[in-house]
Amino acid sequence: MLGPNQSGEIYVRGEQVSGEYTSKKVIQDDGWFATNDGGFLDEEGFLFVEGRLDDVIVRGGENMSPGEIEDVLREHPGVADVAVLGLPDNEWGEKVAAVVVAGETAPSADELAAWVKARLRSSKTPEVWAFRDALPYNDTGKLLRRQLKAEMTKS
Repeated sequence: MLGPNQSGEIYVRGEQVSGEYTSKKVIQDDGWFATNDGGFLDEEGFLFVEGRLDDVIVRGGENMSPGEIEDVLREHPGVADVAVLGLPDNEWGEKVAAVVVAGETAPSADELAAWVKARLRSSKTPEVWAFRDALPYNDTGKLLRRQLKAEMTKS
């Protein structure tokens, strides 16, 4: 068990949690289910979900939540939608990339980089920028981040 405001994997248990997934037992013997989501409890016990653990960007030993960077970019008036992901990097392990859908007035990559640097540590500023007309989502509205990563890794 972690202390308040310490990030870790979220586990749940209860009668509503299924015991198997694709013929694999997913509930531990004590009834806990690992969700593969990262998050933390604050001092009052409220849960904050930071995102999928397999989407976490690991850059030089620092774990970064794509959602945190996306939230900052979505605050920019020229950003209609955005996806942040990690791309392979020989020096740092991964580099931060952002795929942006512009609003009415399209911002430049330099403008967006300055926006992020003013609000987050500079290491969280995307190094790679791509602009698209739309982001890929599945039928339930989930961002297809892995699809974007595969497309950008091929480039």
